[in-house]
Amino acid sequence: MNITGDGPRMSSPFSTKIEPSSPTFTLSVTALVLGLMIGLAWVTNQERQRNIPGLPDAVRYGSLDIQKANLEMQAEIKDLRAQLAQFEKAASTKSADTQLVQKSLVKYQVAAGLTELTGPGLLLTLRDSHREGIFESEGIIHDVDILRVVNELWASGAEAIAINGQRVVAGTAIRCVGPTVQINYVPTAAPVRIQALGDPNTLFDGMKLPGGPIEELMGVDPKMVLMEKLDKLSVPAFSGASSPKLSTAPDQSNEDKEN
Repeated sequence: MNITGDGPRMSSPFSTKIEPSSPTFTLSVTALVLGLMIGLAWVTNQERQRNIPGLPDAVRYGSLDIQKANLEMQAEIKDLRAQLAQFEKAASTKSADTQLVQKSLVKYQVAAGLTELTGPGLLLTLRDSHREGIFESEGIIHDVDILRVVNELWASGAEAIAINGQRVVAGTAIRCVGPTVQINYVPTAAPVRIQALGDPNTLFDGMKLPGGPIEELMGVDPKMVLMEKLDKLSVPAFSGASSPKLSTAPDQSNEDKEN
């Protein structure tokens, strides 16, 4: 056996050099880092349990106990429902006062034109005349004609009136602006449909009084006016601005204190 010369040499596995770029080196470093992290996490967890033993497991281990949270939420909902039942019971003792307030509110809303109304009434349709041999101004429906018809309807017992879809209220303006008529500052044109709620027969008879606006229009051209008694009409609610900008109501609380 040649142990000194040029013969083959046997290498020891413990003397093998690991290159930094080799896979063995990478796996070794990764295993070392993971081992350190696991050890650190275990020590930290043990310290946490010793330092804050009074906290629940959901906090100590960094997770949420969903089931416990749901149970707490259900208990809160149950408590809120119990409070709601108490409020409803308290409100039921004042049902008479509440109903009185609601009836008064509806009454004032109707009077102000803020509520759509339905009932029997009279439908008037005013049209421009195409009849030959009359003055052009006489055959056109003017704002004054509409205003006079509306006044006669109120005087005949109308409960609510609308003109081409515009509810007539206390602040309604009926006026000509150029070639059009404005109702509540909304331009409209002929034919003018006037819906009036009330007793149809009373309204019809009131509009046929001698010397009234209907008689004058029909004297120019009978086709300018059409009146229909209907068992059911609907007038829309007022859709314009109703809140005052400059005027204010008296302070009721001060009046109550003085009285």
